[in-house]
Amino acid sequence: ALLLTIFVDAVGWGLIFPSLTPLLIQNTSGIFAASVSSASRNLQFEWVVALYSIFMLIGAPLLGSLSDQIGRRPVLLICLIGSTFSYILAAIGVSMNNLTLIILSRIIGGLTAGSMPIAQSALLDLSVYATQKAKRLSWVTLASNLGFACGPILGALVLGNKTSLFAYSLPFWLGAGLAVAGVFLIMRGFKESLELTPNAPVFRFHWHQCFSEFSSIIQDRVNRYYWLLLMLSLIAYSG
Repeated sequence: ALLLTIFVDAVGWGLIFPSLTPLLIQNTSGIFAASVSSASRNLQFEWVVALYSIFMLIGAPLLGSLSDQIGRRPVLLICLIGSTFSYILAAIGVSMNNLTLIILSRIIGGLTAGSMPIAQSALLDLSVYATQKAKRLSWVTLASNLGFACGPILGALVLGNKTSLFAYSLPFWLGAGLAVAGVFLIMRGFKESLELTPNAPVFRFHWHQCFSEFSSIIQDRVNRYYWLLLMLSLIAYSG
């Protein structure tokens, strides 16, 4: 169930690009005024895409800490329900040709985009031996990469050659359906992996927590080089 959830989440991430590219860069729906230059549309597209990752940077540490307090299962459900809502909001925004709703959907999607690292944590919870951890983390990489590869393909197949606003919204509706499927997978196929302590401290919501996590990585002389290497590889991958 966890690997299927990771796959579904990764598929949903790539579904949107076949719709966003003609909408924002090519301006086929007229979402921008005719006077807006191509460079400005490209910049708007990059911001819409980047907002997801920016708010994921804020939300993921908070959701990770919350999962340590109340368990992996409920936080995974929170993430997937948030993703469902963000896809639905994006689909409505595309159908209405409303850029504000599309941007808001990306913010909500980023804030609740913690399902993949939490699913990784759950797999590590279930691993007893170090060899099991390495093997299961490789499964996570396989499931996520398959999802990233299949997402744009599925989005393009759903969109086809249609150019109506409803057609552009179809990949987002499919993303919402996949997120709902993830909710059912977790509800039916995943039992809590974390042993909760009865006297655990109450979770406190602090916006600065994501920045403190980032600071701790930078100050760690051993791990910061691995983090830098990972960051450079992801920049190359997404660029």
